[in-house]
Amino acid sequence: MTTALPQHPTPHPVTMKKPEKPDKPAHGKIDVTITYAGLTKPFTVKPDQTVQSLLALALTTFCVHTNPHTQSLFSTKGELADAQTLAAAAVVDGDHLLLRPSEVKGGQSRGSNYSVTSCARRRPVTWVAA
Repeated sequence: MTTALPQHPTPHPVTMKKPEKPDKPAHGKIDVTITYAGLTKPFTVKPDQTVQSLLALALTTFCVHTNPHTQSLFSTKGELADAQTLAAAAVVDGDHLLLRPSEVKGGQSRGSNYSVTSCARRRPVTWVAA
């Protein structure tokens, strides 16, 4: 013996709304992805962090040891200034950034002179910036 289920007189319409992506999540952090040399990795940062701090984290994460001082972060709007906060640089949750050589830093000297040890000669070598 089968019993019929009661029917609703009128079905309730269901409307689907796409959730809006907030600029700043409730927990005060934003999630961004950074791509370097074909690898993409996620980072969770605070909007009041400087671009320089995220750059340092990315350089460490991607193991960039060759000329790290020439690297910069880029968004779709262009190169991000190291001294700016991520919020001031308009970096929002879900942004995708690129880590690549800077257009400015590559030709810039890092101080008037500095010393390094030459591996070939095993003695200090001093370069003076021109």
